[in-house]
Amino acid sequence: MSHYVKKYFNTEEKVEKLLVFLHGYNGTIQDIEYAVNFFKEKMPNMVIVTPEAETACEKNSQKRQWYSLWAHDPHDERRNPEVSVEVLADIYNRFGGELKEVSAEINKLIDTLQKETRIDNKHTIIAGFSQGAMLACYTALSRPDFDGKCLMFSGVVAGAEALAHEQKSFPEIYLFHGKDDVTVNYKTVDYSLAWLREHKLRPEVRCYDALAHRMREDELSDAVSVIAAK
Repeated sequence: MSHYVKKYFNTEEKVEKLLVFLHGYNGTIQDIEYAVNFFKEKMPNMVIVTPEAETACEKNSQKRQWYSLWAHDPHDERRNPEVSVEVLADIYNRFGGELKEVSAEINKLIDTLQKETRIDNKHTIIAGFSQGAMLACYTALSRPDFDGKCLMFSGVVAGAEALAHEQKSFPEIYLFHGKDDVTVNYKTVDYSLAWLREHKLRPEVRCYDALAHRMREDELSDAVSVIAAK
């Protein structure tokens, strides 16, 4: 049984898909509930579970974090718009140890949820926003025999060096990113695409004008189409 606090949406008996949605840094379940409710309305045949990170956020004790960002980027250098993509890639690569540890716990949670719902890897979607997207990517690629889908909202491939050694699967993977995002900078998208392709994945990217570091309806509608596709 998972030790995470979590919330279930769509708990009807007849469900065909499982979506595990991970919130971002300095976030909570409530912060992504607007997106989850959108999925709930559009896809009644899918059970949605939103676990909450155990650790209080270093930035705000009322919020949560999957792992510390300040541990490897104490001056928030990644949020400097002048920083090069190469420097950003190096910063995000530093989080491999934390991602390996937390993704193992998330995969244990998914094991439990799949047993509860009788849904297999093929019909499981691992998704997340921001730090949750980074964790979703690491979790999906390190999960054995995972042939479901991974959806990354405003994320980047993080812990790349560690993930290259941990990769066990080649799922469908989708990147959704706002062109005005400077928190997880939009210019990292090409880096993520290149890394994923290099590691035998076929990522798809959807980019959105006038969208900063958040999710909005047109983006979520595109995600619904992705989830619904066979």
